[in-house]
Amino acid sequence: MKVLVTGGNGFLGSHVVNALLEMGESVRVLDRVPSEHPSDVEQFTANLLTSDNLEAAFDEVDALVHLAASMRGPTDEIIRNTVEGSRRLLEAMARTTTRRIVLASSFSVYNWSKLGHSVSEDDEILDRSTMQFCDGYAQAKSLQERLTRDLARHHDWTLTVLRPATIWGQGVWGEFLIGKRLGVMQTVVAPSAPIRLVYVENAVDAFVRAARRTDRGELILNVIDDLQVTTWRYAGIVQRALGGVRVPLPYALGLYTAKLASLLLGSSRRLPYFLKPLQFEALHKPVTCSSSRLRAALGWTPRFTFDEALVRTESRYA
Repeated sequence: MKVLVTGGNGFLGSHVVNALLEMGESVRVLDRVPSEHPSDVEQFTANLLTSDNLEAAFDEVDALVHLAASMRGPTDEIIRNTVEGSRRLLEAMARTTTRRIVLASSFSVYNWSKLGHSVSEDDEILDRSTMQFCDGYAQAKSLQERLTRDLARHHDWTLTVLRPATIWGQGVWGEFLIGKRLGVMQTVVAPSAPIRLVYVENAVDAFVRAARRTDRGELILNVIDDLQVTTWRYAGIVQRALGGVRVPLPYALGLYTAKLASLLLGSSRRLPYFLKPLQFEALHKPVTCSSSRLRAALGWTPRFTFDEALVRTESRYA
């Protein structure tokens, strides 16, 4: 099987590429600039917004793993790069024989204000009326997922949408999930609640399994480790790596502050996320989430427990 990976130079992408190679698959990486990969990885250099040769990237490709997305910058730029780039890529794919796609979506697509004490794949995602209250990344990923699902239905592709929780490992801690850092002080929101994480190598296993999926139709699957690691404990681990002093902040108090600030100051884009209720909820709302649907659909189980993953991560920086 030959797999085309977009964003293969990134943190998740480089792990996906290596895992596919270990499984004996052929890999082609599409990215704006070449990067260091094993010699047997094909590199296809292209810009999703401007290149005219995107169809060539799909030559002899069985499945697309689409990881590319902008994460920083002005909201309009993030949306344009992520959504319009995806549109051009998928329209090019439609002119080829490739019919399988795995899309990296995100937990950020959920409408967190509508969630109760749990989140599942059936819960409501952001629409255009609620997107305006979210950050650019959440808006872009929501629009990207909707676009991909629409095109997959139209072209009768096999589509697997994976919505990972915050991915961590090897120097990437996802510290924004803990709370706002103010100088040396690191606020820890909802300190006793379980934190929403997936270790990168566990996430990669889900992407590799999805790339090998051949049955028809659409699957939407959350990717999260089944762990009971509290935000307070994880903040202590991050503290060892990044420094700072932990300060607990009850979730209800943090959300009340965000709602009060929004009421008094309006929904200005200049406000930090901490003072925007929907963004605050998206990062810190205490919910439970199960990977049962992923387990049933793809036979996935996390290869590494949290403690095993922590040993692997910290040993590489010892």
